Amino acid sequence: MGHILKILACGIMLILWTSCASHSFHPLGPAAYKFAPLPETCPVEFRFSDERPPELDNAAYIGGCDVKIPGGGVIRDATSDLYPELRKCACSVGGNFVHIVAMNERNIGSWAGPSQQWVTATGGVYKTKD
Repeated sequence: MGHILKILACGIMLILWTSCASHSFHPLGPAAYKFAPLPETCPVEFRFSDERPPELDNAAYIGGCDVKIPGGGVIRDATSDLYPELRKCACSVGGNFVHIVAMNERNIGSWAGPSQQWVTATGGVYKTKD
């Protein structure tokens, strides 16, 4: 019976954690709030690199976006869950390109191995020519 309660408690915690994704937008560029918001499922291109992608040479910089999502614990790697939240952030300010400059995760040790608690990303939001 105790084993079933542990599994149930882990399942409830996982459901609660997955509902707490968040993003914050920082209007930093000259084009901040210049573009109309787009539907939150608008097409967005993502690039993770240390160097500025050449596609951004003629793009308007809108600002920065920070995303924080719950990790997958010991069950799964939740890093890919960052992309839908980054998409929502970019679309909300009319962006269509996110240059991801940092991605981190917070882990703690557990009896089952490393447990991913939080995953974060920071990216520049741009509007490229369509």
